[in-house]
Amino acid sequence: MNQSNQTNERPIILLDLNYTLAENSRAVLQKGRIYNVGVENYRPWLRDLLRDFYVILITVRPSKYREETIMRIWNELKWQPDEAWFNEWGYHAPRCKEMVINRSVFPKHGQPDATWYLAIESNDDTAAMYATYGISRHRANDIRNAPALLTQRGEMSPRLF
Repeated sequence: MNQSNQTNERPIILLDLNYTLAENSRAVLQKGRIYNVGVENYRPWLRDLLRDFYVILITVRPSKYREETIMRIWNELKWQPDEAWFNEWGYHAPRCKEMVINRSVFPKHGQPDATWYLAIESNDDTAAMYATYGISRHRANDIRNAPALLTQRGEMSPRLF
């Protein structure tokens, strides 16, 4: 685990779980909202690329799966994010993640105009929400194909409302 990056030389990574860190999300989600965490597989190449970054996992997965998921990540990858936030409210992804960043991430690490954040996110609606805060988003495979994206600032406009 790393210290929170206050120098802005590297971004704080806002990492999605389903379809991003987890590579077999369809097999994990059953009957709409039941998660079979025991079959979840993670992307070791993504872990390797993120080792030197401060990583905040933010997931729409219900908080009742938090401990099991964190343990599974550790057992499979021998790695954990620096922080992990799960869905306490039952909201859809964009609203859940916006609650997390406003209640927990920004108060601790700073607003996006003062702290560099980069989202690795699969959900287009969540990416659109991040964009309203000036936070760039890449998909996992974009990062795999061009790891330099992790240290290139995007040309996002700051939130205007």
